[in-house]
Amino acid sequence: MFINCVILLSLSIVSTFAMGSIKNITVQGQVACSDRSQKDVEIQLWERDTLDPDDLLNTTMTDSRGNFKVYGEENEVNNIEPYLIIKHSCDNGVVNPVNSIFVYKNSNLCNKFVFMLYPF
Repeated sequence: MFINCVILLSLSIVSTFAMGSIKNITVQGQVACSDRSQKDVEIQLWERDTLDPDDLLNTTMTDSRGNFKVYGEENEVNNIEPYLIIKHSCDNGVVNPVNSIFVYKNSNLCNKFVFMLYPF
């Protein structure tokens, strides 16, 4: 009986994964502190999950002008819920120890130029 339950559960998990499809996202932007571009800032692209830990899709660093482009993909049944973690060193226009900013897809920080202050 126990073996049958394990096999049935395993098959349902595999079939759920098989029903999903690859979803992808590309995010590009620029990181600046006040009016100075920030190079070598770590940008992490994550995908939020409800029942299990969030997935790290990809990581990149900004170039000498603060620009970045990061791509990630995930097999999901529903749409992905991407967000960024930007590990920066800007504190109200002054370079200080490392801070982190979380940027979610539906936040007002997406799709426009924004001055970000820490914390927000």
